[in-house]
Amino acid sequence: EAQVSGGAVYNAGELTSITGDFINNSVEAITLSSDYNFAYGGALYNSGTIGVIAADFIGNYAYYVNERVLYYGGAIYNSGAIREITGNLLSL
Repeated sequence: EAQVSGGAVYNAGELTSITGDFINNSVEAITLSSDYNFAYGGALYNSGTIGVIAADFIGNYAYYVNERVLYYGGAIYNSGAIREITGNLLSL
C-alpha cells in the first residue's frame, strides 16, 4: 500500500491560516503492485487543524494512472478540522 498526499500543502499539525491561490496542483498514484494505492488532496491534505483558509483553488486534482487506486479530494482532502474556508473552488 502506498499513499501520496497534498500536492502543495500537507498538514498533520496545527496551522493558524493559509492564504493564497492554489493553481494546477495534483497528486498522482500509480499502481505498481497488487496492493491498493491512495491519492489524497490535489492541493491540500489536512489531518490536523487549520484555523482559516482564504484561497482560490483552481484546476487541482487527485488521480490515478492504473487500476487499484483510490483517490479523494481534487482540491482539498480533510480528515481533521478546518474552522473556515473562503474563496473559490474551480475545476478546469
